[in-house]
Amino acid sequence: MLHELKQIGLSDKEAKVYLASLELGKASVQDIAKKAGVNRTTAYIMIESLIKRSLLYTAKNGKRLAYVAENPEKILELIRLRKKDFEENEQDIIAILPELKSIYNLGPEKPRIRFFEGKDVARAIFNDVLQTKPHSIDEMYPADYLRNIFSKEESETIHQQMIAEKIKQRTLYTRKEGPYETPLSESEERFLPQTTFPVSASIIIYDKKIALIALRGKLIGVIVESEEIARTMQTMFQLAWDAAEQFQN
Repeated sequence: MLHELKQIGLSDKEAKVYLASLELGKASVQDIAKKAGVNRTTAYIMIESLIKRSLLYTAKNGKRLAYVAENPEKILELIRLRKKDFEENEQDIIAILPELKSIYNLGPEKPRIRFFEGKDVARAIFNDVLQTKPHSIDEMYPADYLRNIFSKEESETIHQQMIAEKIKQRTLYTRKEGPYETPLSESEERFLPQTTFPVSASIIIYDKKIALIALRGKLIGVIVESEEIARTMQTMFQLAWDAAEQFQN
Protein backbone atom coordinates (compact mmCIF):
# COMPACT_ATOMS: atom_id res chain seq x y z
CA MET A 1 0.00 0.00 0.00
CA LEU A 2 2.88 2.33 0.73
CA HIS A 3 4.01 2.15 -2.90
CA GLU A 4 0.51 2.90 -4.24
CA LEU A 5 0.10 5.92 -1.96
CA LYS A 6 3.43 7.29 -3.14
CA GLN A 7 2.24 6.83 -6.72
CA ILE A 8 -0.55 9.37 -6.15
CA GLY A 9 1.90 12.01 -4.97
CA LEU A 10 2.40 11.36 -1.26
CA SER A 11 5.93 11.33 0.05
CA ASP A 12 7.24 8.24 1.82
CA LYS A 13 6.71 9.78 5.26
CA GLU A 14 3.30 11.22 4.36
CA ALA A 15 2.18 7.75 3.27
CA LYS A 16 3.47 6.19 6.52
CA VAL A 17 1.72 8.80 8.66
CA TYR A 18 -1.54 8.39 6.72
CA LEU A 19 -1.49 4.58 7.08
CA ALA A 20 -0.72 4.92 10.79
CA SER A 21 -3.66 7.30 11.23
CA LEU A 22 -5.98 4.94 9.35
CA GLU A 23 -5.08 2.12 11.70
CA LEU A 24 -5.18 4.15 14.93
CA GLY A 25 -8.35 6.13 14.31
CA LYS A 26 -8.42 9.16 16.63
CA ALA A 27 -4.84 9.58 17.83
CA SER A 28 -2.31 12.07 19.15
CA VAL A 29 0.78 13.24 17.27
CA GLN A 30 2.92 11.14 19.60
CA ASP A 31 0.94 7.96 18.92
CA ILE A 32 0.94 8.57 15.16
CA ALA A 33 4.69 9.25 15.17
CA LYS A 34 5.37 6.02 17.05
CA LYS A 35 3.16 3.95 14.76
CA ALA A 36 4.61 5.51 11.58
CA GLY A 37 8.21 5.14 12.76
CA VAL A 38 9.07 8.84 12.50
CA ASN A 39 9.98 11.44 15.11
CA ARG A 40 7.33 13.74 16.55
CA THR A 41 8.44 16.86 14.67
CA THR A 42 8.36 15.02 11.35
CA ALA A 43 4.95 13.51 12.19
CA TYR A 44 3.55 16.98 12.90
CA ILE A 45 4.86 18.34 9.58
CA MET A 46 3.40 15.35 7.71
CA ILE A 47 0.06 15.71 9.50
CA GLU A 48 -0.17 19.39 8.51
CA SER A 49 0.56 18.43 4.90
CA LEU A 50 -2.08 15.68 4.94
CA ILE A 51 -4.64 18.06 6.42
CA LYS A 52 -4.03 20.41 3.50
CA ARG A 53 -4.61 17.47 1.16
CA SER A 54 -7.90 16.76 3.00
CA LEU A 55 -6.67 13.29 4.05
CA LEU A 56 -6.60 14.04 7.79
CA TYR A 57 -8.66 16.28 10.04
CA THR A 58 -8.43 17.46 13.64
CA ALA A 59 -10.70 16.27 16.45
CA LYS A 60 -11.00 16.71 20.20
CA ASN A 61 -9.85 13.87 22.44
CA GLY A 62 -10.93 15.10 25.84
CA LYS A 63 -8.99 18.31 26.39
CA ARG A 64 -6.30 17.33 23.93
CA LEU A 65 -6.16 17.71 20.16
CA ALA A 66 -6.18 14.53 18.11
CA TYR A 67 -6.01 13.67 14.45
CA VAL A 68 -8.19 11.37 12.38
CA ALA A 69 -7.71 9.95 8.90
CA GLU A 70 -10.41 10.79 6.36
CA ASN A 71 -12.35 8.04 4.61
CA PRO A 72 -10.00 6.34 2.09
CA GLU A 73 -12.42 7.33 -0.67
CA LYS A 74 -10.89 10.80 -0.33
CA ILE A 75 -7.89 9.35 -2.12
CA LEU A 76 -10.02 8.98 -5.25
CA GLU A 77 -10.92 12.67 -5.03
CA LEU A 78 -7.21 13.47 -4.71
CA ILE A 79 -6.48 11.42 -7.84
CA ARG A 80 -9.26 13.18 -9.76
CA LEU A 81 -7.94 16.58 -8.71
CA ARG A 82 -4.43 15.61 -9.80
CA LYS A 83 -5.82 14.39 -13.11
CA LYS A 84 -7.61 17.70 -13.63
CA ASP A 85 -4.44 19.62 -12.77
CA PHE A 86 -2.44 17.52 -15.22
CA GLU A 87 -4.99 18.19 -17.98
CA GLU A 88 -4.88 21.93 -17.30
CA ASN A 89 -1.08 21.84 -17.20
CA GLU A 90 -1.07 19.97 -20.50
CA GLN A 91 -3.11 22.73 -22.13
CA ASP A 92 -0.79 25.38 -20.65
CA ILE A 93 2.27 23.58 -22.02
CA ILE A 94 0.64 23.15 -25.45
CA ALA A 95 -0.01 26.91 -25.52
CA ILE A 96 3.63 27.80 -24.86
CA LEU A 97 5.15 24.90 -26.79
CA PRO A 98 6.16 27.02 -29.83
CA GLU A 99 8.09 29.38 -27.55
CA LEU A 100 9.68 26.47 -25.69
CA LYS A 101 10.77 25.00 -29.02
CA SER A 102 12.32 28.30 -30.03
CA ILE A 103 14.29 28.30 -26.76
CA TYR A 104 15.33 24.70 -27.45
CA ASN A 105 16.68 25.88 -30.80
CA LEU A 106 19.15 28.13 -28.99
CA GLY A 107 21.77 25.38 -28.65
CA PRO A 108 25.35 26.33 -29.56
CA GLU A 109 25.05 25.05 -33.14
CA LYS A 110 21.34 25.60 -33.70
CA PRO A 111 19.71 28.69 -35.19
CA ARG A 112 16.74 30.18 -33.40
CA ILE A 113 13.63 29.88 -35.56
CA ARG A 114 10.28 31.61 -35.06
CA PHE A 115 7.23 30.98 -37.20
CA PHE A 116 4.32 33.38 -37.81
CA GLU A 117 1.08 33.16 -39.76
CA GLY A 118 -1.98 35.31 -40.36
CA LYS A 119 -2.65 38.87 -41.41
CA ASP A 120 -0.31 40.41 -38.82
CA VAL A 121 2.77 38.45 -39.96
CA ALA A 122 4.45 41.37 -41.69
CA ARG A 123 3.74 43.75 -38.82
CA ALA A 124 5.16 41.27 -36.28
CA ILE A 125 8.34 40.87 -38.31
CA PHE A 126 8.85 44.59 -38.85
CA ASN A 127 8.31 45.10 -35.13
CA ASP A 128 11.11 42.62 -34.50
CA VAL A 129 13.34 44.57 -36.89
CA LEU A 130 12.63 47.78 -34.96
CA GLN A 131 13.15 46.09 -31.58
CA THR A 132 16.44 44.58 -32.74
CA LYS A 133 17.65 48.06 -33.78
CA PRO A 134 20.23 46.93 -36.37
CA HIS A 135 22.63 49.46 -37.87
CA SER A 136 21.40 48.52 -41.33
CA ILE A 137 19.06 46.18 -43.16
CA ASP A 138 19.09 44.62 -46.62
CA GLU A 139 15.67 43.87 -48.06
CA MET A 140 14.24 42.37 -51.22
CA TYR A 141 10.50 42.49 -51.85
CA PRO A 142 7.85 42.33 -54.58
CA ALA A 143 6.17 45.74 -54.41
CA ASP A 144 2.91 44.60 -56.03
CA TYR A 145 2.36 41.91 -53.39
CA LEU A 146 3.51 44.04 -50.47
CA ARG A 147 0.92 46.65 -51.45
CA ASN A 148 -1.78 44.08 -50.57
CA ILE A 149 -0.38 43.82 -47.04
CA PHE A 150 0.47 47.42 -46.21
CA SER A 151 -1.29 50.57 -47.33
CA LYS A 152 0.81 53.43 -48.66
CA GLU A 153 0.37 55.18 -45.31
CA GLU A 154 1.48 52.11 -43.31
CA SER A 155 4.54 51.65 -45.52
CA GLU A 156 5.47 55.29 -44.99
CA THR A 157 5.02 54.93 -41.23
CA ILE A 158 7.37 51.94 -41.14
CA HIS A 159 9.89 53.80 -43.27
CA GLN A 160 9.77 56.83 -40.96
CA GLN A 161 10.30 54.54 -37.95
CA MET A 162 13.40 53.16 -39.66
CA ILE A 163 14.66 56.70 -40.19
CA ALA A 164 13.94 57.62 -36.58
CA GLU A 165 16.02 54.64 -35.43
CA LYS A 166 18.77 55.68 -37.87
CA ILE A 167 18.65 52.31 -39.60
CA LYS A 168 20.32 52.38 -43.01
CA GLN A 169 18.42 50.55 -45.75
CA ARG A 170 19.34 48.90 -49.02
CA THR A 171 16.32 47.72 -50.95
CA LEU A 172 15.86 45.58 -54.02
CA TYR A 173 12.33 45.47 -55.36
CA THR A 174 10.30 44.20 -58.28
CA ARG A 175 7.28 46.04 -59.67
CA LYS A 176 5.06 45.28 -62.64
CA GLU A 177 4.84 48.94 -63.69
CA GLY A 178 8.59 49.45 -63.46
CA PRO A 179 10.68 51.47 -61.03
CA TYR A 180 9.20 54.15 -58.81
CA GLU A 181 9.58 57.64 -60.16
CA THR A 182 10.37 58.98 -56.69
CA PRO A 183 12.61 56.72 -54.58
CA LEU A 184 12.14 56.56 -50.82
CA SER A 185 14.34 59.10 -49.08
CA GLU A 186 17.11 57.89 -46.78
CA SER A 187 17.11 54.52 -48.56
CA GLU A 188 19.29 53.07 -51.29
CA GLU A 189 16.97 51.38 -53.78
CA ARG A 190 17.46 49.32 -56.88
CA PHE A 191 14.78 48.02 -59.20
CA LEU A 192 14.60 44.51 -60.63
CA PRO A 193 12.24 43.65 -63.52
CA GLN A 194 9.46 41.34 -62.40
CA THR A 195 9.63 39.27 -65.57
CA THR A 196 13.26 38.40 -64.89
CA PHE A 197 12.90 38.06 -61.11
CA PRO A 198 9.36 36.77 -60.36
CA VAL A 199 9.64 36.80 -56.56
CA SER A 200 6.56 36.57 -54.32
CA ALA A 201 8.20 36.74 -50.89
CA SER A 202 10.01 39.41 -48.95
CA ILE A 203 13.48 38.79 -47.52
CA ILE A 204 14.92 41.01 -44.81
CA ILE A 205 18.47 40.61 -43.50
CA TYR A 206 19.24 42.45 -40.26
CA ASP A 207 21.80 41.98 -37.54
CA LYS A 208 22.15 38.17 -37.17
CA LYS A 209 18.64 37.49 -38.45
CA ILE A 210 16.86 36.70 -41.69
CA ALA A 211 13.12 37.23 -42.01
CA LEU A 212 11.10 35.73 -44.84
CA ILE A 213 7.46 36.61 -45.56
CA ALA A 214 5.43 34.70 -48.14
CA LEU A 215 3.16 37.37 -49.66
CA ARG A 216 1.14 35.28 -52.09
CA GLY A 217 -1.52 32.85 -50.87
CA LYS A 218 -1.50 32.11 -47.15
CA LEU A 219 0.52 34.68 -45.25
CA ILE A 220 3.36 33.02 -43.37
CA GLY A 221 6.62 34.31 -42.04
CA VAL A 222 9.81 32.98 -40.50
CA ILE A 223 12.61 34.64 -38.55
CA VAL A 224 15.86 32.70 -38.46
CA GLU A 225 18.52 33.90 -36.04
CA SER A 226 21.95 32.59 -37.04
CA GLU A 227 25.12 34.56 -37.60
CA GLU A 228 26.42 32.14 -40.23
CA ILE A 229 23.18 32.02 -42.21
CA ALA A 230 22.77 35.82 -42.01
CA ARG A 231 26.32 36.34 -43.27
CA THR A 232 25.71 33.99 -46.20
CA MET A 233 22.45 35.73 -47.08
CA GLN A 234 24.19 39.10 -46.99
CA THR A 235 26.71 37.76 -49.51
CA MET A 236 23.86 36.57 -51.74
CA PHE A 237 22.14 39.93 -51.42
CA GLN A 238 25.32 41.72 -52.41
CA LEU A 239 25.50 39.61 -55.58
CA ALA A 240 21.90 40.53 -56.42
CA TRP A 241 22.57 44.18 -55.56
CA ASP A 242 25.50 44.33 -57.94
CA ALA A 243 23.53 42.53 -60.66
CA ALA A 244 20.67 45.04 -60.33
CA GLU A 245 22.97 47.86 -61.42
CA GLN A 246 22.33 47.09 -65.09
CA PHE A 247 18.56 47.65 -64.69
CA GLN A 248 18.81 51.15 -63.25
CA ASN A 249 17.91 54.16 -65.40
